[in-house]
Amino acid sequence: MAAPHPSHPLTPARRRFLDLLRDVGFGRVHALALVAGDPVLDPLPRVTRTYKFGGEHARPPLSADPALKRAHLDLFALFDAIGTGTLDELLVAHGLPLHAERTG
Repeated sequence: MAAPHPSHPLTPARRRFLDLLRDVGFGRVHALALVAGDPVLDPLPRVTRTYKFGGEHARPPLSADPALKRAHLDLFALFDAIGTGTLDELLVAHGLPLHAERTG
């Protein structure tokens, strides 16, 4: 029996959030509301994109069934630990969560 693909247990909200991170590429997600460990994406959180001049700024390709990276798993573990609340800021690099800040 094949091992389950690591992205299958994603909720629709978490899958949509991964798409948002890939779309941001480099930047920050501000004041991300969480309910029961899932990101609230209606309305979308405020996003700040970072642009680098004089170098490549390639976005990761979108995939219909992306494989989860360790950074995704760590972020979702944080979402689960918070449950319902707000993540003040999430730093995104190469479409991956890099650093999160939360007050309280």
